[in-house]
Amino acid sequence: MLTIHTIVKRHDEAARSPSNVTTPAQAAIARPLLPPSMRIASRRHARRLRPAVRTTLGIAAPCSTMQFVPAQQPLAKSSLVCSRKTVTSRAVQASETPIPLRLSNARRALAEMFIDLCLAFHVTTVPLDQKPGETDANRALVAVAAMLGHAEGRPMNASEIAIRLNMPRTSVMRRLDVLLEQGLLRRIKGRYYLEPHRAAQVPHRDKFTLILAKGFKEIAPILSEMDT
Repeated sequence: MLTIHTIVKRHDEAARSPSNVTTPAQAAIARPLLPPSMRIASRRHARRLRPAVRTTLGIAAPCSTMQFVPAQQPLAKSSLVCSRKTVTSRAVQASETPIPLRLSNARRALAEMFIDLCLAFHVTTVPLDQKPGETDANRALVAVAAMLGHAEGRPMNASEIAIRLNMPRTSVMRRLDVLLEQGLLRRIKGRYYLEPHRAAQVPHRDKFTLILAKGFKEIAPILSEMDT
């Protein structure tokens, strides 16, 4: 005995068979007979097909209720584009919102002073008669560390400078060699001193004085508040 499910299956296979498709009209009929939004929950419910669907299939059967599981339709491309534009516009608005900065004047002055001091120390690492090239902040740090050891009366070797600056010893040695070639430092028994002429004088002293005065003018009120 043929069941409703068997008849539907055979009719569907016959409709899709290439031998039965000879005209555009028949080609249209050979397409899937059920729309995606009408997927049957289980084959056991095939005998409960809606009368309208049975009529489409050309099958006569008594009317009965039917359970459908509606398939989730994919979002339209225009909807996706609109949602993406909304998210992007919100992100742009969030990024354009100013972020408050506490102690902005003091931070600005401190950052400006740090940059100016780094540039000034870099200038002192080259001979006075030469124009400084590209800024090397690490080389300026090595020069300042050597000056610190000399000022404290305990000149440091390369390993001690590397530990003090938290830098690889090879990087420190490479920059110390450059400073020795440029005449800023002198090495005595593995320890580094300022060259005698540089030790006796302070190159670019006016520039350092101006930088420190300008920076502490903004930072001094904050420091006084911390003391109280």
